[in-house]
Amino acid sequence: MLSTGSASAAAYCSSAGYPEPGFPMSRCTVLGSGTLFHQKFNASATKTQITTWYTKDSGDPITAKFGYSHSGTDYWAGNFNQSKGTTKSTSWFSYTPDFRCATTVGLLSVVGQGRYQTPPANCG
Repeated sequence: MLSTGSASAAAYCSSAGYPEPGFPMSRCTVLGSGTLFHQKFNASATKTQITTWYTKDSGDPITAKFGYSHSGTDYWAGNFNQSKGTTKSTSWFSYTPDFRCATTVGLLSVVGQGRYQTPPANCG
């Protein structure tokens, strides 16, 4: 299952790639025009929510798509447009047991610019 929308998130990202200390399931990367985030959490006892989002602080509008990588396979959502001063996100759901601790990487592919990623998110 997939959803696309806006996410509320603080745009803080430490130099080690963590938006908050002690939470290895949430990772981030500072890019030239904003910050890319990737997070997993247990939405229920049997469901893990995987979310990738981008807070765009400056620069020209972009056309991009979000994804995540797991075990050598990339999973992508559809394209979206984004302007400065906005946050966009996409979420996926996994019903695989203990997926919250599986290693995943958040992805952002920007048309005409390239592909960006977060550090790996897992249970540390």
